[in-house]
Amino acid sequence: MRLVAVIDDDPVEMTILSGLAEHVPGSFHFDHYNSVNAFCEDPKASDYDLVFLDRRVPPHSDYVESLPVLDGCGFDGIVVMLTARRLGPGKPKSRLRLLGPYEKLDIQDPDVMEYLLNGRPAPGL
Repeated sequence: MRLVAVIDDDPVEMTILSGLAEHVPGSFHFDHYNSVNAFCEDPKASDYDLVFLDRRVPPHSDYVESLPVLDGCGFDGIVVMLTARRLGPGKPKSRLRLLGPYEKLDIQDPDVMEYLLNGRPAPGL
């Protein structure tokens, strides 16, 4: 079973992503965190295979602020960067394996979700 964390201040995103994963081959367990700090405070943070990270998760205003925190807490998996609207700079620098950023509406498709859950970039996005 692959462990997936959703770091987003809106819990609805967890419902959407985990629902899409039900249509993807494989076994996935999803957990929701309201902030990067809440994720990092969890002793099992380093156990996750993949994190869906929203661009704005208070108190962080973007990935440039949140990725170093995520990087510093022992997580060593794949980060799928999500955003409501793709604006501004593209992918920030990080030692973590980054996918995206992807607009949340663009990934609401089981075929796209299958690529992301398997750690591969979604084609055409």
